[in-house]
Amino acid sequence: MRTTAITTTAILWLSGIASIALLPIVNAGVTCQGGNFTADFYPGVTFQKKNIHGSTLLNDLGVCQSADFPKITRGILDSGADGPGVCTGPLVAGNGRFEIRWNDGSRSQGSHSLTVELANWYFNGVVSTGSFAGKTVRANGRGYKSGS
Repeated sequence: MRTTAITTTAILWLSGIASIALLPIVNAGVTCQGGNFTADFYPGVTFQKKNIHGSTLLNDLGVCQSADFPKITRGILDSGADGPGVCTGPLVAGNGRFEIRWNDGSRSQGSHSLTVELANWYFNGVVSTGSFAGKTVRANGRGYKSGS
């Protein structure tokens, strides 16, 4: 009886994790994963928390998926974000404006939140004009490289 309860709990817990993992894809107009991220930070990030401006430098968003635009499979992100940052992380967590140039030649512009950590980055944008207008763009990847 105890083994059955533990097994049932584990299955429910794991299915809950699977549901949560699928949420970004279901709710987003497009989701991209595994891209490369390069950015410059002004002023430079130190061990003292302060406001940082992060400028991205034409980042490959990785593999993209969209039910609305199935021919879109990749994108190049150009963005900037302002927010607090510190060496111990996150390097910057802020908001700003973005433009994405998609592999089919279309573009998307809007506002976003961006978090850059030492080993990961997360992008969540709301598109105001272009492909995916009114929808959400979500992207993440591992690794970060300084542009300076």
